[in-house]
Amino acid sequence: MMDEDDMQGSASPGPPFERPNDLCPIVGIGASAGGIQALRRLFPHVRPNCGMAFVIVLHLDPEHASELTGIIARGSVLPVTEIVNNTPVQPNHVYVIPPNASLTIEGNHLFLAEPTASRGFRKTVDEFFISLASDRAERAACVVLPGTGSDGTLGLRAIKEHGGLTLAQEGAEYDGVMRSAVATGLVDFVLPVEELPAKLEEYFLYLTEDGQGRRSDFQRETVDQLGQVINVLRNQTGHDFSGYKNTTLVRRVQRRMHVLQVSQISEFAERLRKDPREANMLFQDLLIGVTNFFRDPDAFSMLERQVIPELFSNKGADDTVRVWVPGCATGEEAYSIAILLRENAAKSQGAPKLQIFATDIDEVALDTARTGRYPAAVAKDIPAHRLERYLLREDGTYRIASDIREICLFSAHNLLADPPFSKLDLISSRNLLIYLNAQLQNQIIPLFHYALNHNGYLFLGTSENVTAHPRLFASFDKTQRIFRRRAHLERQVPQFPLTAPGAAQSTTAHRARRGIATEQSVRAVAERQILNLFSPAFVVANAEGEVIQASGRTGKYLELPSGTPDTNLFNMARPGLRLDLRAALQKAVSTGQPAARPNIMLGVNGGRQEIDIRVQPLRFDTPPHTLYLVVFQDRGELDSTPATEEISTADAESTTVHQLETELRATKERLQTATEELESSNEELKSGNEELQSSNEELQSTNEELQTSKEELQSINEELQTVNSELNARVEELGHANNDMSNLLESTQIATIFLDRTFAVKSFTPAAKEVFRLVESDSGRPIMHVRARFDYPSLQDDAEHVLRTLARIERHVTSNDSGARYIMRMLPYRTTDNVINGVVLTFTDVTQISAAEAQIAKLTADLRARISELETLLELVPVGLMIADDCRRAHQYLRCTPSWPDGEPQRPHSAHNVTTL
Repeated sequence: MMDEDDMQGSASPGPPFERPNDLCPIVGIGASAGGIQALRRLFPHVRPNCGMAFVIVLHLDPEHASELTGIIARGSVLPVTEIVNNTPVQPNHVYVIPPNASLTIEGNHLFLAEPTASRGFRKTVDEFFISLASDRAERAACVVLPGTGSDGTLGLRAIKEHGGLTLAQEGAEYDGVMRSAVATGLVDFVLPVEELPAKLEEYFLYLTEDGQGRRSDFQRETVDQLGQVINVLRNQTGHDFSGYKNTTLVRRVQRRMHVLQVSQISEFAERLRKDPREANMLFQDLLIGVTNFFRDPDAFSMLERQVIPELFSNKGADDTVRVWVPGCATGEEAYSIAILLRENAAKSQGAPKLQIFATDIDEVALDTARTGRYPAAVAKDIPAHRLERYLLREDGTYRIASDIREICLFSAHNLLADPPFSKLDLISSRNLLIYLNAQLQNQIIPLFHYALNHNGYLFLGTSENVTAHPRLFASFDKTQRIFRRRAHLERQVPQFPLTAPGAAQSTTAHRARRGIATEQSVRAVAERQILNLFSPAFVVANAEGEVIQASGRTGKYLELPSGTPDTNLFNMARPGLRLDLRAALQKAVSTGQPAARPNIMLGVNGGRQEIDIRVQPLRFDTPPHTLYLVVFQDRGELDSTPATEEISTADAESTTVHQLETELRATKERLQTATEELESSNEELKSGNEELQSSNEELQSTNEELQTSKEELQSINEELQTVNSELNARVEELGHANNDMSNLLESTQIATIFLDRTFAVKSFTPAAKEVFRLVESDSGRPIMHVRARFDYPSLQDDAEHVLRTLARIERHVTSNDSGARYIMRMLPYRTTDNVINGVVLTFTDVTQISAAEAQIAKLTADLRARISELETLLELVPVGLMIADDCRRAHQYLRCTPSWPDGEPQRPHSAHNVTTL
């Protein structure tokens, strides 16, 4: 605890910072374990006229009364009050949350409520910070002090999103909360606790001065010179914000300038150029977005009931449901859709595969999304049955289950510069377009149309729409902003990037693209004509020989067989080609290398034609299967000599085919046997796997219970640490009080003995050794067993009388050793709860007083004897005598003799006059 001089030195007077009550800045302070010591160091540095209100939210033990208010009040120059329901907030005040309560603020009033979550899952700090952000916006600040866990991280994000100031203490024993907050990249300042009050006052004072006269001028100046900041950001981060709405950019730039206390936009731009860290901080501020699980429950309910089932219709186990979530931030929206898809897939057999592409330009947010770990406060956004099924409790946080994380692929992707994903069934772009200007919105909507499959769905935010593109999208649910893709005759590939560094560059790029497009158009026509005139006939087939694509002029080599149309390459081949085709294709399939069969004689139109067959594997970036290009190339001219050996060749080919079919049939039988054995083994493995899965589920359930118990114990431990800090403060205060009392008793030199109800010695002062033969080891010993230095046989009787009647007893005693005289007082011992818990004996040394009284008594007796003698003398002697004092206030006649003449004597004119007659 600081003394008065220290407090005055640390909180020196300064200019008052006054605001109306309803506009005063409010600082929310969140902490748990170790927070009390930080608070005791913080408030001595707060000035009495700082103009801010402080609200302290700690994890307190719900079963014990808190001493936090008194502890903080002893080191604070501001009034400290424990909050009651509906407490109005005033500047220059400190408000402390009571135990077992949740706290919110609305309309400048603090409201208390019963906690709804169980003891181990309460997020009191997050709840208050979130409500504070909504109530005060840019006039809110939050301070994260020591604590364990992550309570306060979500609330800090909310403060930042609404334009408030975020701070954290630098260095602490319990740094879990601070590490969690700093890891978000949203903390403006990390400072020693003693420097936090000055930074808060400095920030809000600057904000007030700016708001009183130059806000509109500042905004106009910012808009005019915003290009400087955009250019610096483009050079430093590689991202172009020229297509963002000016209002969004100005608000975020202005907030960052307030934090840095920079008044000129040109000065701010120069600082960004010199300090890449500041450019990155502004970049992070521009990327802040509000997101959470199942945001807008009604919209997600409509998506679950009407849209998700449509995505699965007409799709089998070999198909894939593809979803794109641009601007995914930390991944809550992507995981919410993944949960809905997983639930719908579990309802049917042979469900398609699931794949979600979640993209953003914020690498920090993507790292959080990939990890899939979120603060425990997200539990309030997720229905209980989904929370239990798809999220796992880990060390005070929630982690997304692995089967949901596997669905989502998070990657860095710039919607304005990078090509879109394609063949999508659903695009969820909620509250992304609201940050972009109308020109960019009109470019992005066609991009979404291009990326979606026929009848794909577009899911937008509540403030977004596609009314400018009625030919591209039809409204599926106008209220919840769900749209369905319309069929469009022209599927145009969008141009990239959507934004350009400048108008000149944009024009140059447009002209360049036009030139390239014209050049490619002429080249494509020329190549197509060359292929038609000079290229050989070809077909594209898969490994089984099924024809996928064919060129023209293949009738010389292939023909449809009779009966049902068949596109198998071997069945369509003309006589004399089947064996060579099969051999070449099988070689290409088995080796993965090109294969050729040259110099094959083919009967054509009554003559013979020598041809070459070439098979070339076709490889793609992401193919479902490898395809093969089969090329038929003529060699020389057609020979018109009759094909006399055609029949014999056909017969030989038929015999060979029959033999191959027989071998194939035997191979199929062996394969069937092996398949049955494999199925039997698979069933056994499946049974074993089910047993292992059952055991794994039991272990997982046990692990969850242990995790829950661990978190509850951790919460209780935090509360106990807070209680322990309070008790340490009380012990320290009691130590000071005991020292004061000990010095007081020693300075008075009054012998005092404290006895319990059995008259055993509890404690005594050093002076008590002068009246009783006491030593330190006599504590707990009955007082009657201790030898007194005076005669007092009725000590026990008097003590019993005091306990019985609660009356005080006073006795005069004399020491047998030194002859000292004492006044002994015996009183009942009362506790602070007014309980009689023993007897108190006090011995006041009155030896000198007694001696003085004896001397006075002797002098009084001598005086009385002299007066008696004088009176006798006066009565015998016939003389009139008067004695008067010298006091001018009054005269007193001490004696008048009977022989005074003429009756009453006259008053003398001078003191001590003695008149005799």
